[in-house]
Order: sequence, then C-alpha cells, then structure tokens
Amino acid sequence: MVDQHSALRVKLSDLIEGMDFQSDEQSSFLNLTTGEVVSITDEELRAAENDEPLEDFPEWQHDAIRIAKDIVETDHYVPLPDRFEIHEYQIMERFCLSIDDGEL
Repeated sequence: MVDQHSALRVKLSDLIEGMDFQSDEQSSFLNLTTGEVVSITDEELRAAENDEPLEDFPEWQHDAIRIAKDIVETDHYVPLPDRFEIHEYQIMERFCLSIDDGEL
C-alpha cells in the first residue's frame, strides 16, 4: 500500500480513459505503486484467479495475464469506479449546493 505521506502522481486523463474503456467484459485498475492505469478483460482476470498456464493463451495476452495475477495476488491495485458507481446528477447537485451565492 502507498505510504499516506508520499504523493502518487496519476494523470487525470489516464483515469478518465481507464473509466471510459470499462465494459461488461473489461475492468480498469489503478496501480497504487506506479500510478499507472491498466485495463484487464474478465477472461484475463479469470485466468489469473484460476492460475491457468500462459501457454493456453495467445502470446499477445501474456502481459495482461501477468498484470492480472499481480492484481489478484497483491494489494497494489484498486478498481476504478464503473458507470454504475458514478452518479452525475448527485455530483452536480452537491456542487450546486456548495455555492454560497443563491443567484448563481
């Protein structure tokens, strides 16, 4: 886990892109050590969870499965919120209520 006193640099554009890439078959995670955002398919996560051999998958998936194993086996990653966890209206409402000037 990241020391609370150290500053982790994360690009906002990487977070937004990671959240945009999520789907029913793919999730994005923030690496708390490096600040990198990674996207992993459910298939790759299942392969990591079941400790399936890399040889059972095409070579282009090997790096993603290695990252998925790190996600499963360590606490270095946190999942990014998906579309069901982000409530735009509540965000706007909280912002509006935080403004002191009623005319605004």
